[in-house]
Amino acid sequence: MKTITITIVVIFIIAVFVGGYFLLFSGQKNLPDNGDNLEFQETPAEEVPENPASSLSPSSSSSTGESLSEPELAVQKAQEIFYQLKGQGVDMSDGPCISENLMPDWVADVAHNPRQAVDNLAQNQCQNFRNGIAHHFVELDLDGNLIKVY
Repeated sequence: MKTITITIVVIFIIAVFVGGYFLLFSGQKNLPDNGDNLEFQETPAEEVPENPASSLSPSSSSSTGESLSEPELAVQKAQEIFYQLKGQGVDMSDGPCISENLMPDWVADVAHNPRQAVDNLAQNQCQNFRNGIAHHFVELDLDGNLIKVY
């Protein structure tokens, strides 16, 4: 009787070690099967707003560590402002000036691509550029894509 008890205990211990080994090293997760699909699913593109500025760090360097040129930094800042304003519900349909002081000597404007008559109205253009206070501009389309850097 004592031999049978010892044998059962030894078999139990071996089973625990072998089972533990397979749980640790088989790569399987011990997840309950509740019928849900646990595989990764991409979010459809139409549900994720495209924000090109988010791929760049907020500092003056790119994600690869290279310094951005002044025009590249101006575009990055203009797109950040554009997406911030759009997220706040600002109407961009008339092509407004979104920053009179984007950076020293820079403004940011939104326009239609191709241009429409509404884009040439003074109230839809950056006054600092029109008045010669700023000499450079970033022009974005209604989706925040770059049209022109001047």
